[in-house]
Amino acid sequence: MTARGDLSRPARGAAERREALRGRIVQALAPVVEGEYLQRLARHLAAVMQGVSIQARDGVARADLYGIVKDVVACIATREPGD
Repeated sequence: MTARGDLSRPARGAAERREALRGRIVQALAPVVEGEYLQRLARHLAAVMQGVSIQARDGVARADLYGIVKDVVACIATREPGD
């Protein structure tokens, strides 16, 4: 097996986990978010969640992580429909 082959399996697993996460986000938001925005928002939130997870793993303070989440929620709440 080549080194590239060794890397493809973990990468494939990570992609499957990201897709599953986005799917759960879409299901959770579908009652209140419509259309193309739902998919964009799910991708955005999955990326933010991944970043927060990495920062938590690296020891960032819980209060700082909570601040990130509060900012994301505030930004989403201020969006106009159709943006």
